[in-house]
Amino acid sequence: SENKAKNGGAVYAVQGSVHLLESTFSENSAITGGAIYNTGTIEVLNSTISGNEGGGLLNEGDATVRHATFADNASVGVAGILNTPSASLSIANTAIATGEFGVNCELNGTVNGPPGSNLSDDGSCDVPAFVKVEALLLGPLANNGGPTFTHLPATGSPVIDAGNLGTCLSDDQRGEPRPTNAGCDIGAVEVEEVPFVPAGDLFLPNLAAQVDHP
Repeated sequence: SENKAKNGGAVYAVQGSVHLLESTFSENSAITGGAIYNTGTIEVLNSTISGNEGGGLLNEGDATVRHATFADNASVGVAGILNTPSASLSIANTAIATGEFGVNCELNGTVNGPPGSNLSDDGSCDVPAFVKVEALLLGPLANNGGPTFTHLPATGSPVIDAGNLGTCLSDDQRGEPRPTNAGCDIGAVEVEEVPFVPAGDLFLPNLAAQVDHP
C-alpha cells in the first residue's frame, strides 16, 4: 500500500510470470497502472484493487483475472482495467465499481470470459463477459476477517450468487470456502450464508421477568 511509481504503483510485471493471490493493493499511485502494470504474464486471483490513483490494472501482455474486486480507483482515463490492443485478458467472476474519476474499463485486444460472469456499475466494460448494473453495493475497505482488508458486499448486492460456477475458486480472499449457496459470489469475498430461522412460535425456557402491577 501507498507506493508510488511511474508505471505500476504496486506491481510492475515486465517479464516472466507473476501470480498474485489473496492480496490487497490499495492507495498506490502511478502515471499508468496505479496498482498493476503488466507487459508479461500475470494472474490476479482472489484479490482486491482499491483506492489507487492512475487506475487499477494496465495490461499490455497476457492477464488472467479471477474473483477480483476493483473499487474506488481513480484516473483521468481508465480507473479499472485498461487492456491494450496487443494484450490478452481472461476474466471471470470479477466486480468493478467506479471511483471518483475515470471509467471502469477500456477493453481492447482479446478479452475472454464466461458471458455475464463479471459486473460493472458503468457501461464502459462493453464485452459479453460483463453485465452492467446500477450499483454493486460494496462496503468500505475494512477488516472483514482474514489477513487482508476487503470490500464486503452488502445485503442485496448483485454480486451475491451471480458468479460462474465453472470458474469459481474454492476459497475467497479471506480463506473462507465458496460457494456457500447455490452460486458463488462475484468478487474477492464470498458472503457467509445467513442461517434460516423458520416462522412460528418462539419458546424461551427459564426466562425470568419482572412485572410492575398498579
